[in-house]
Amino acid sequence: MISSIGSYPTYDLNSISKPTTGLDAQIARYKKELSDCVNCESAKTAKGKAKIQAISDKLTALTAQTENAAKPKDTNQLTTMVGTPPTNNLFRPGHL
Repeated sequence: MISSIGSYPTYDLNSISKPTTGLDAQIARYKKELSDCVNCESAKTAKGKAKIQAISDKLTALTAQTENAAKPKDTNQLTTMVGTPPTNNLFRPGHL
């Protein structure tokens, strides 16, 4: 990124603080659906058990995605996202 002298790149830190918001909403929806299925009359039938297992598998996958999304990709993630101030090479000796 090219910046004019004395300016710093700006980034919206709120957009990186909660990468799992969409996943959390899906998890909540599937938890409710699972609760409804477990507590219904068909929960003990083969079809009901299959539906419960399918929802449980989705919850497991979403939970794993949430855990992976919360982990930084590398140790320099925040520095990379926030950026570093531009350097002013005009004042380096011998650079003129």
